[in-house]
Amino acid sequence: MIEKFIRLVFGIEITGYLTARVQENIARQQQESELLISWVELAFVAFFSTLFALSQKTSDIKVFEPFPWAISLYLLFTLTRLNAT
Repeated sequence: MIEKFIRLVFGIEITGYLTARVQENIARQQQESELLISWVELAFVAFFSTLFALSQKTSDIKVFEPFPWAISLYLLFTLTRLNAT
């Protein structure tokens, strides 16, 4: 039962090897997908930052707001990721 589940989740183990051309294609596709994901993340950061900046504030009292800190850290992470790819 456990073996069937592991085979379902991870697939069948491949005993052979992939050719260099196939490995290069896989690496290139992974690199392109990482770049695309990073740009989508950056678009989400910009979208939610804009929504937060334009939103009506509920109180005049200055309280700690975690969203600007969290979105700033995520922006830093995304920019680092974009720079690395």
